[in-house]
Amino acid sequence: MDEEKKGVTRRNAVVGLVCVAGSLGLGALATCLPAGDVLRPPGGQDDARLLSLCVRCQRCFEACPRKAISPASIEDGFLNLRTPRMDFHSGWCDFCEEENDGHPRCVLTCPTGALRLDEGAKRRDVVIGKPLLTHDWCLAYRMTRCRDCYDACELDAITLDDAKRLNAMLGDANDKRVLIVGAGLIGLKCAEGIYQRVKELTVIDLAPRILPNVLTEVPAAIIQKHIENKGVKFLLPIDNYCAAEF
Repeated sequence: MDEEKKGVTRRNAVVGLVCVAGSLGLGALATCLPAGDVLRPPGGQDDARLLSLCVRCQRCFEACPRKAISPASIEDGFLNLRTPRMDFHSGWCDFCEEENDGHPRCVLTCPTGALRLDEGAKRRDVVIGKPLLTHDWCLAYRMTRCRDCYDACELDAITLDDAKRLNAMLGDANDKRVLIVGAGLIGLKCAEGIYQRVKELTVIDLAPRILPNVLTEVPAAIIQKHIENKGVKFLLPIDNYCAAEF
């Protein structure tokens, strides 16, 4: 009986060691493999080709006039280590528009062709990456009128597609009946933007007042009255009304 118990204990120990070794191996493998989300300089968007040709010579780092290229770190994956990546905390990329007439120096200085652009390619044709929008910092998402990034972008890389579609749908006839679902900040901001362009505008919500997460009953009633004077109709809470009232 004692021998049997010892055997079970040894088996459990071996199984445990194998599991630990397997976990460590998987972790190391995940670190060695490319992360897959490294932003590359112009001409390096084919990641497989770049990794096969790049010799880590660092000439592209030195050639960039904006200092926007830096070596990838171990966090980017072992195979990516010391390969070129864009670092927009240090600089920006304009395809060397001023220094080299729109021909990126990093591409021209690459000795192996790891960075390569098609003949005649311009910066409008090359997508380096897609920016991430921090909603908490963006003024537009905080209900402040701001479109500075849209107005400043020369390449039309930033669009206001939803606003354009809404504008086309409303037209100029002022004959549309519009229903906005939600009497919070976003719903009221939408109402502010279109109430003069529609025949009838109704706002509905399950809450008993507008801006329920922001205002108490008295100030909410004052603001609602002001908005109603502009011709906007409110049905609050919506479960007190029937479909015939829309």
